[in-house]
Amino acid sequence: MRRYDVIILGGAFSGASAAILLRREQPELSVLIIERAPAFDAKVGEATTEMSAMFLTRRLGLWQQSIESNRDGHAAALKYVRQSLGPDSYDGETVHTMDYLEYAYLQTAQDKKAK
Repeated sequence: MRRYDVIILGGAFSGASAAILLRREQPELSVLIIERAPAFDAKVGEATTEMSAMFLTRRLGLWQQSIESNRDGHAAALKYVRQSLGPDSYDGETVHTMDYLEYAYLQTAQDKKAK
């Protein structure tokens, strides 16, 4: 029977994050995640709260995944707003996602994309 140093029950956000942080701090640890679902969402984006997003990006370093998810959400929101309000229109949500994307691009040294 295989033995593990750490067993984590539940592999969604908290369980997966705990495993990542443990292995970063102590790469020699053997970590088992037990999850009842066959898979869990690998997305990061607009459904994630600000605190979770800050943890995912600043602590786990998942900036690029966050950029990709938010870029897709921003494109969809912008398309909807422009169809509803006119071709040069913005609303609070599209401005918020533009601000977030600019910040994320700057954090990852992608200055040209931030403009």
